Amino acid sequence: MNMRFFSSHIQSEPGEGAFSQAIGRLSEARPFLTLCLIGGVLYLTWLTAEPLRTHIEGYRVEAAWEMLHSGDMAVPTLNGRPYLAKPPFQYWLIALVSLPFGEVTLLTARMVSGASVITVMCMLFAWGRRIAGSRAAFYAAMVYALAPLIIEKGPRAELESLLAALTTASILLLWRACENERGWVITLSSGIALGAANLTKGPVPWLIFICAWLGLIAASRGTRKRIAVRGLAALGVSLLCVTPWVIALLARFGPGDLYRIVYDEVLERTVSEREIIHEPFWYYAHSLLKGFAPWSLLMPALSAWRGVTKALNDEQRRAAGMMIGWSLGAALLFSLFSGKETRYLISTYPAWAMWMAWAWTEATQRGWLAAYRRFLTIAVYWGAPVLLLAACFILPGFFQPFETYWLGYAGFVLLINAVGLMYAAQRFNLKTTMIAALALLVIAFRMSFVGTYLTERSVSYPFASIGEQIQQQLEADEPMALVGIYRAYLQFAVKHPFLYYETGDEFQRALQDGELDGRLALLQPKHVESLHVNAPELLARMSFIQQWKTARDEFELYRIN
Repeated sequence: MNMRFFSSHIQSEPGEGAFSQAIGRLSEARPFLTLCLIGGVLYLTWLTAEPLRTHIEGYRVEAAWEMLHSGDMAVPTLNGRPYLAKPPFQYWLIALVSLPFGEVTLLTARMVSGASVITVMCMLFAWGRRIAGSRAAFYAAMVYALAPLIIEKGPRAELESLLAALTTASILLLWRACENERGWVITLSSGIALGAANLTKGPVPWLIFICAWLGLIAASRGTRKRIAVRGLAALGVSLLCVTPWVIALLARFGPGDLYRIVYDEVLERTVSEREIIHEPFWYYAHSLLKGFAPWSLLMPALSAWRGVTKALNDEQRRAAGMMIGWSLGAALLFSLFSGKETRYLISTYPAWAMWMAWAWTEATQRGWLAAYRRFLTIAVYWGAPVLLLAACFILPGFFQPFETYWLGYAGFVLLINAVGLMYAAQRFNLKTTMIAALALLVIAFRMSFVGTYLTERSVSYPFASIGEQIQQQLEADEPMALVGIYRAYLQFAVKHPFLYYETGDEFQRALQDGELDGRLALLQPKHVESLHVNAPELLARMSFIQQWKTARDEFELYRIN
């Protein structure tokens, strides 16, 4: 039996088996179409399978919904109040995509993020093909697309996918501009992309861009002045892109009020001990290993990178310097900050994927890396069936009611057939059959993930259903009371204004003053219990309507008489 089943894809020479030949053909014949199809299956299908259930995604979607309905493109709002924790570019894009449909929906909001992942895949391949060859570039695009953190965050309407696409575009356009003596138009494009990234998440893209830019300068010979000038020009253009929005905010609020809003929304939260996630300096080392697993098994090849660089030409050397500044340089810089989160490095993932793929295709032909490669070959060849069988015990949804989890069962059956077809194609060297098996594998993987994990999330967090049931109790544009933590995902589901009370005491005072007479109120049991103990006469005025339980919270709906 051929032991090269899976590891042949990491060989740099073609013709070592059906898998290697299939990957070579896919990376040479219509590679962008292939990547778009793969990315489309992974990131544009079943976009609404996962419920809107997190605070961060809820903020993004609700802010875009309010922006489209209010027509105010300058100031994002949540529940009608200014929300400047993040700049508005993502909200603009979501509103623009949603405009033909007349409404911001979960589907239109997530389409922006899914398309951003596919865009990064194509940009990464276009750049990688020029500096490292089609095969390494194709692997880099696939490593990025199949990294667990990207699979988790990619389809969500959070800003990380869009930010990664804009930051990648700005850095690769800078590289392209510096390779061209008359690259000022490309430099302008780089600055515009960087400005859009800044309008998505403030100054963070500047830091990543500067790390990549300095790496490019350090690796260049004879062109450092050109690179320095064009990098500065791109930074200046990005600043000009941000300036009109800042001026619009100053005109709307004035310097004093704007500072107060920004301080409340950004600065206070940034320095708050409650909000900051304190981690040690080396946090991002294991964060990257986890975020790329199982592709992090390719990282040992980076240890031989020094030997690879000896054979690089000047263009490749400049690209490698930029890539290392973009990946390792940014990771080290972010490690100096006290607050750390895994998602902060997502915009560096394209560089890490390219570095791993490039190193693996060039550095694993000899020495201990060759032995390590053979070990992975055998481990994956024999481990794949075992992992498939273990999946039914690991993934939620298996051995659950078929009518709810039928897609997961169907995906698992397809997955078994796809792996079996790959084994047969590799054994008998059937290149076309291997391509078909790979296509089936991608579809089966997505079906299995949606039909198990995401279906379980949908069952555990039925917020869309809760929102529909609450809507039935409300008249058009009628506000309702919400007590406790503000939940934008609930407001998006209800699509009505909230009379928001952060504490039970605030809600109790509003009841006493008669502000909520005739209104609906959504509370948690602890608030009801507090009223029962402290103000039973107020609780007596409230008529219970319905109760809901999710995996995380419990809610009770009342009508105040």
